[in-house]
Amino acid sequence: MPDHPSSSHERTVDSGRGLLLFTLLVVIATVTVKLWLAWDVRASAMFSDDYAYLNKSIFYIHGQWDMPGYIFQNVFAGILYPLVISPWMLFDTPEARIFTIWVVNALLSGVTVWFGALAVGGATGRQFWPAPICLAVFVPTFLFSLVAMTENLVFPLIAFCAWLAADFDNTLRSRWRFIALCAAVAALPLVRAPGLAAGLALALLCLLECRRIGWLKSVLKALALIAATLGPYLFLMSCAPAVNTLSDAKREDAYVDALGDILRDPWKWWIVVLISLSQLKYVMIATGGFSLPTFLATFFLRKPQSSPAPRPQVRHLRNFVTLCSLGMLGIAELHIIRKIHFEVRGADIIFGRYMDPIALMVLIAGVAALATLRRMRLNR
Repeated sequence: MPDHPSSSHERTVDSGRGLLLFTLLVVIATVTVKLWLAWDVRASAMFSDDYAYLNKSIFYIHGQWDMPGYIFQNVFAGILYPLVISPWMLFDTPEARIFTIWVVNALLSGVTVWFGALAVGGATGRQFWPAPICLAVFVPTFLFSLVAMTENLVFPLIAFCAWLAADFDNTLRSRWRFIALCAAVAALPLVRAPGLAAGLALALLCLLECRRIGWLKSVLKALALIAATLGPYLFLMSCAPAVNTLSDAKREDAYVDALGDILRDPWKWWIVVLISLSQLKYVMIATGGFSLPTFLATFFLRKPQSSPAPRPQVRHLRNFVTLCSLGMLGIAELHIIRKIHFEVRGADIIFGRYMDPIALMVLIAGVAALATLRRMRLNR
């Protein structure tokens, strides 16, 4: 005798609760392991850039935004992360201070796992248990937890945006979800410049939803996201000194110059292609080899007639990851070109700090694609 519909719904709810509990346990285990390892990590293990962010914490927490005497850093770049890790100043010993930073980073990585798993579940509508495990063992987030760098805050913000983008219809309908999305895209560029790509990608997604919500509403939502993305960032950058006051130009000016060189000389597109291949190779390795091919396969596979239609949430997540990744890749390439000056022998350089957020998005989308393809196979 078939089950009553209500009993099937109860099993689905119970399964959803079970996955949330499992994800929470994975988050707790991830944070615990990282803090256990952190006992053996000393300050000497940090990168040179770490000290710039730690110095910013000292100035920012006292309201000294101009950082007098600190000339070798764009003081308004990465403005939020130094504030997030500022509790290290509450302690006196170097060991306690460093461990406090590791605690903050570990908690941020736990948030990344949580929202990344929610993004996969929201996109696929299935309880895919490997999702939180794949996110927990993602190498870049694991390693960055033991260094004081801005990517620790970029990762959870990206995962949060992916979760809201997956269920984009509800995000556009809900006032509070949309406000939360605007806050996230406003924060991302203030953590790391490539975060600009997230808000602009979501604005384009709004325009693509014009048939569902109407042209006027889609344009207004897109303009709100663009304003939230560019407004705070451009305001701070207009006040920011150069990266090095001994130099005559800002980094952003160099990006514009590099873009102009590419547009004026078609032969330089070959360098862009070579750089792109190097970055994609890194993304493929960083995501375990399966995420990028699986994600790309969803663009080409045809749905069998016996399979249910793909959920629109899968398409929303895929479009967000694609547009945002392309935007971040473009910014990374401008940064690399600025360093190698269009030299072919330098095209194999990999800028991991710009690629790691892309790798995280590809991992989330790849795991969601894996769950979707598995569903199609089971329904054949």
